[in-house]
Amino acid sequence: MPGASLAWIEDGRTVAVRGFGSVDAAGPEPVTPETAFLAGSISKHVTTVAALRLASDGLLDLDRDVNGYLSEWRMPTEPGHPATARMLLSNLGGLADRPQLSDGYHRHDVVPSLLDVLHGRSPARTPAVELAQQPGTEFRQNSLNFSVLQQAMTELTGESYPELTRRLVFEPLGMTGSSFDPCWPDTEGRPFAHGHDADGRQVPAGYYANPEPAAGGLWTTAADLAALAAELRRCYLGRERGLVATELVREMLTPQSGRAYGWSTILDTTGGDLEFGHGGQAYGYQAMTWMRVHSGRGLVMLSNAVTGRELIRHLIATELSGRIRLTGEWQRAIEEAVGRERGGAA
Repeated sequence: MPGASLAWIEDGRTVAVRGFGSVDAAGPEPVTPETAFLAGSISKHVTTVAALRLASDGLLDLDRDVNGYLSEWRMPTEPGHPATARMLLSNLGGLADRPQLSDGYHRHDVVPSLLDVLHGRSPARTPAVELAQQPGTEFRQNSLNFSVLQQAMTELTGESYPELTRRLVFEPLGMTGSSFDPCWPDTEGRPFAHGHDADGRQVPAGYYANPEPAAGGLWTTAADLAALAAELRRCYLGRERGLVATELVREMLTPQSGRAYGWSTILDTTGGDLEFGHGGQAYGYQAMTWMRVHSGRGLVMLSNAVTGRELIRHLIATELSGRIRLTGEWQRAIEEAVGRERGGAA
């Protein structure tokens, strides 16, 4: 693992941010607190906050048929059985799984738009989105739930997704090292950590661009994710001037469908303190966030290698020890990732 960045939170405040190692296994440039990493599925965590900002402002109705916000693409639902934003956030969208790409979209090639992906048209290399069962009936973790939500939010506001999330989340929280622009290091000239595979080889061209940023294309720093975790805690506790309505954050951090999973967050409600967090895996990257609501203790870890999961294992065995349900969810996610790699998928 060439490099990593960690942020430590105590009493709801970031007390330390450190960079370790280098941005590239072949070069000497060090990881610093300003180095950006791809955060994988932690993107869903941030997308949820953006959606709840719109809901807090009365612009997005979580219980309205999502097709009421869509015109350029429509959810393939049956009459009388709509999908709602609440269902998408809860992984109850009913969308069919799709085959994983063995690699991603090279940043210097033509990257499909989100609409290309939803319609299954070139240059996208995945089939069109389909329905597997009636929305609201079965919990199935599927990144497409968040891609549909992204399309609905951009059509609702008329803003691109990077612009929308910057206005709703990043600027209010001072998250200057974060963006949903798939090629942000190039467009902004930002220092970034190059991804590496399990054998330590650099991902071609440094990183793959993700045409579905809401689900997995977030560029960010450990300090920025620590600021977001602290803000979610603040909102949950009902502190003044919260970014999102307290009742919505509390719903976000409530187990859904009888699982240790809320809206885009893994939860542990079995101990004396509510814990929430999320893991992230992008091509060549591993990440995690973790926060205790009442004590205000937490951490963020970003790494630029698939083998970053070994650092996650270490953090689970130390900082997260004794939280059986939460650590079990993370351990299962890690083992599933290993299984996918052995099967030829990234």
